[in-house]
Amino acid sequence: MSTQLLLALPGVNQSEFRWSWRDAQGYSQHTARGDHTQLQSAIAAQKQSMAQSSIETWLILPGEKCVTRELDYSEKEKKYLRNLLPFQLEESLIGDVDDIHLAIADPREGKISIAYTDKLWLKEQIELLKNLGLDIIRCSALPLLWHPKTENTEWLIAEYDQQLHVQYGPDLGFSAPLAN
Repeated sequence: MSTQLLLALPGVNQSEFRWSWRDAQGYSQHTARGDHTQLQSAIAAQKQSMAQSSIETWLILPGEKCVTRELDYSEKEKKYLRNLLPFQLEESLIGDVDDIHLAIADPREGKISIAYTDKLWLKEQIELLKNLGLDIIRCSALPLLWHPKTENTEWLIAEYDQQLHVQYGPDLGFSAPLAN
């Protein structure tokens, strides 16, 4: 396994990316932050030192761009969840269900956690990063990374980088500007 990039996209009112290079054992080698040009330079330098054209990247989406919810399902619906869940959301969405990218967690006991974001925005971000030679292999929402995934119902509230991050379930959370 080669070096990987852990990359956090800027939040709504932010302009800087945050990134960390991880070695084959998963240890962070170097962390940095900067604008698009600085990120591009860091990627070019890493690609040159590694002599490879593509870098495996774990993408961290800003919490204020993702919505998480928990939905109910019946056991007979379990194998069709991916197709049914968008329609369960349809009434609570402002826009069209076809305009969201939907991710689902593992179903458990009649409940399933979902996360969704604007499909066009996500596609634009991924295209921008692919043009820099990054291969996105995983996406997560920032507020869901603070605390281990357990069934415990404890809340975690963290202030980081002028943002308030709240995790209130194993796969549920959100972020908001600290001023709010």
